[in-house]
Amino acid sequence: MKAPTFALTVAFTVALAGCAPSGTGVALTVDGPGLMVDQLAIVASYGGRSVPRTVAVPAGVALPTTVLAELADEPTSITFDVTGLRAGNPVGHGISPAVDVEAHHIAAITVSLAGSELPDGAVPDGADAGPKPLWMRQRGGVPPLATAALTAVWGSAPGDVYATSQASAGGNLLHSIDHGATWTGSTAGTGDLNGIWGFSATDVYLAGAGTLLLRGSGTTWGTPQITPAPAATAFNALWGAVSGDVYVVGSSNTILHQVIGGWVSQNVVGATSLYGVWGSSGSDVYAVGSGGAILHSTGNGSWVAQTSNVTVDLHGVWGSGKSDVYIVGDGGTVLHSTGNGIWTAQPSGVPATLGLGAIWGFGASAIYTAGAGWSLERSSGGGTWTSEPSGLTVDGPAASRFRGVFGFDAGDVYAVGAGQTIVHRQ
Repeated sequence: MKAPTFALTVAFTVALAGCAPSGTGVALTVDGPGLMVDQLAIVASYGGRSVPRTVAVPAGVALPTTVLAELADEPTSITFDVTGLRAGNPVGHGISPAVDVEAHHIAAITVSLAGSELPDGAVPDGADAGPKPLWMRQRGGVPPLATAALTAVWGSAPGDVYATSQASAGGNLLHSIDHGATWTGSTAGTGDLNGIWGFSATDVYLAGAGTLLLRGSGTTWGTPQITPAPAATAFNALWGAVSGDVYVVGSSNTILHQVIGGWVSQNVVGATSLYGVWGSSGSDVYAVGSGGAILHSTGNGSWVAQTSNVTVDLHGVWGSGKSDVYIVGDGGTVLHSTGNGIWTAQPSGVPATLGLGAIWGFGASAIYTAGAGWSLERSSGGGTWTSEPSGLTVDGPAASRFRGVFGFDAGDVYAVGAGQTIVHRQ
């Protein structure tokens, strides 16, 4: 007897006891000791595409349980990204290795869910309830199982969040429409994506390697935009005050500004690569980069170097306003300025052997940094930073590095990084 199916590109059904599956597909066994789930959010990646499906787990069915993934009758290689959900909350996550499927055969694979996320009030069987962790892992392995890193994160609303990625079999862009409970992979352009900024759910910019610059939303990005940058230029970050007034920074001293009619280059000296850009307005814009470089523009096309008093690479810049600006970088560096061009170092609490890769805040009293060693720091202003545990296992600084952070309010924040890892503070 065969479990009931439905006509989709990938049809998932919970296997029925005593049924012998037939056709072409994968018998995906999902295990997770101590976890109780009522749904499985599964992303199947194969043939250059990612297909998300949510499968209801019948009441009373405990893990492990087996799900049939029915495929077209042709050979393929497929991986599964599985999140266990309970009452809509992620309670466990796992990623399968690739499994080769022959036509007219049923392959078998097991995914074990690591239960690092728990909904309110829920604990694994036999465990004592303790404080709910501030940060909950939503995607990625511990240590990372995926080789591609997520590079930046941005959203127009809690139901519209993107994370850019290095190119991988699952694409170079992840998108969530359910507040991070599930993420769908897709491919935008060709190659690595390094940065994202937007102005609404339908007006989003993406930047990446090889002068890749796209504008659109969802899975519709149009043709790459034409820029005057050399073809080998890597665009690393972007920011804009309003739609149509956007800055892009990258390798080889690159700063581009979008104006009516397209993109123009602006002259820059004093840096090899630029990694971050932000402004309080179109007339107050900062760019930061290699060797401690800090550049400032009033929006007139000229950039003036400011003294950072550091020689490490600087990766991120953000401020709550014109008179409250922060920069982060390697060596645990945090710099602060009141907008007068003078930068003061703040003790971040991050060891000098680790780097900070990103910064974002909600007003002047809820500021977050993220970086190597899965470090997450929060400040309420005033120069004091407090470490917040990510709940992730450190597997070396490079393999355990956050590269982006963004949120919607003081307690609703995402950090993304190596191994396509996403953690969410709720």
